[in-house]
Amino acid sequence: MKLTNRYKRQAYLNAIIRACDRAFPLPAALARKKGEAQKKSKARLTKVQNEEVKKCTHPAKDGR
Repeated sequence: MKLTNRYKRQAYLNAIIRACDRAFPLPAALARKKGEAQKKSKARLTKVQNEEVKKCTHPAKDGR
C-alpha cells in the first residue's frame, strides 16, 4: 500500500504542526488570546515579539 492511498502529504503536515503547537506552546505573552483573530494578534504584538513568534512556529504554518 502506498502512503498516498490513504492520506495526503498535507494531512500529515497539518497533524505534525498541530502536535508541535500543543507540545510546545508559545509563551503567554506571545500567544493569541482566546477568540482573537490572527490579524489582530499580530497588530497587538511589537515587531520584536512578532519575530519571536516566527522563530517559534513551523515554517510551513504560514503556507497552509
